[in-house]
Amino acid sequence: ELPSPPPTNLTLQLDEVATNLGVEVVVAFECEAARPPRKALLRLTDTGETRTLGGELQDVEPPAALLAVSRGWAEEVRSLLFPALPPVAESDLGFPASTAASSALAEALGAQQANDFRAAREALTRALNAETGAGALSGFLALLEERVGDLASAGEHARRCLELGGFGSRSRKLELQGLVALSEGKELPALSLLEERSAIVGEEIEGGLPRIRLLLQMGRSSAAREVLETLRRTGPTASGDPRLELAAAQIAALEEDGTAQLAAARRASEAAESRRAWTFKAAAALEEGEARFRQRDVAGSLEGIERAQDFYRRLRDRGGAARAEGAEGIVSAAVGDGPAAAASFDAALRILGELGLGGLEGRTLLQQARFLYTRGEKDRSLEALDRARARLVELGDRRGTLEACLVSSAIYHRAGYRQAADDLLQQAGRLGRELEDPLVAVRVLVRQGEMDASTGSPAPARERYEAALEGLEALPGALASEWTARRIRASAVLGLTEVLLAGAQLAEGCSLLAREEPSLRELGSEAISRRASKVRSACPEALNESTWGSPQP
Repeated sequence: ELPSPPPTNLTLQLDEVATNLGVEVVVAFECEAARPPRKALLRLTDTGETRTLGGELQDVEPPAALLAVSRGWAEEVRSLLFPALPPVAESDLGFPASTAASSALAEALGAQQANDFRAAREALTRALNAETGAGALSGFLALLEERVGDLASAGEHARRCLELGGFGSRSRKLELQGLVALSEGKELPALSLLEERSAIVGEEIEGGLPRIRLLLQMGRSSAAREVLETLRRTGPTASGDPRLELAAAQIAALEEDGTAQLAAARRASEAAESRRAWTFKAAAALEEGEARFRQRDVAGSLEGIERAQDFYRRLRDRGGAARAEGAEGIVSAAVGDGPAAAASFDAALRILGELGLGGLEGRTLLQQARFLYTRGEKDRSLEALDRARARLVELGDRRGTLEACLVSSAIYHRAGYRQAADDLLQQAGRLGRELEDPLVAVRVLVRQGEMDASTGSPAPARERYEAALEGLEALPGALASEWTARRIRASAVLGLTEVLLAGAQLAEGCSLLAREEPSLRELGSEAISRRASKVRSACPEALNESTWGSPQP
């Protein structure tokens, strides 16, 4: 915030804002009173080098320039926004920096800073219709669309960029090839391309974080943790980096470990505080709220979410605010505050729709559907499920659609529509085969076993659970040791134990549970621990003592 009027020869240092966005390049603008910026300083944080750049910057707002560099696009954007730089990257862009394309890109980046992705996409699309630099603009549009979850459009524009030769750098081409693979549902090839990109640019944070995000999306938290630990050891700015701690919190969240998630969120908050990086401080507060909810600390959860909302309001980050609203809706629903939950979900979906954040919108619809069903609004719940699946299919998000099918199947089954639930599971199985994910077939078997057990069909349920356990045994070693595979195994073991106990096969059921209990404990899932405790309490005391020895707490 500048004094009014600004003093003459004021140097506006944007280091703090740059750090908030997690940049590797810091930009400062030298301003004179009542005049547009005339010069720029570019400091490379890894070398400490500072360069003064000439050139008119009248058509470029500082936040747009800053954001361009912050998103890891420095190589392509430097010559675009700072024409006095040697035209190294201009050949990558395919158009000179003086064209209308540069204004369109600046407008798009400014809109993206405000999380108005709809306006950003419109600005780039308008330029695409008239510009000779269609290749590079298509590339920027592909990267933007991937961020909002529109994989179908991202793949289409990435493909066009590659065909027109929009970006010249090998690492950027690999990133775009990865987007094309993802849009086709080829997660493993996409992962290989990201790994190849990391081999070129080195194991640094900007290259490692996309790999972690994709691995978490695939449910491979162990592999994600390996990448994270490599970044901690080798990343030039890794020490106390809030981005790495937030990644650690997301890995713990996938593994349902609220304690580890809370610890990582606090480390992220401390790292963000030391850097005055309020964007990451907000994300850390939201992670803390979600971790406390996982630990059943409702008051602490709401406190963390409210802190996140306050940060997002001050940052004018409407996308972050929508995420926080969705989180508050989940907590409010869990404690039975229906009106507050309904208001939160409605607010989140309204903002996401306005901003064009389609992927997050689809996932929030799933959360709203769960809430509506628990509230007894069956028809509205099923309607929300159908809208969520349709939105994710439209976006080409096969992984999101797969998860939506699994969630929808469970709710349709509880609502009394067994055939529809079976059809959704079959659709999930097909998507799993398209994604080349053998875990999906096992997840479908476990879900079918749960449905059979709940409708009083113990024999088919037992067959499904045993088939699931056999499928898990046949997995390759690396995949079988992944946390998600172990989590599915825990669900199958507990489901089979419940079926055995319900069928009065007490000795067999309690013996199975006793054999598996060490691995259930090692899993670290608080949800599984609670379910295992409940199942174990159904074993008669005599069997407990003969199986486990002295009574356990």
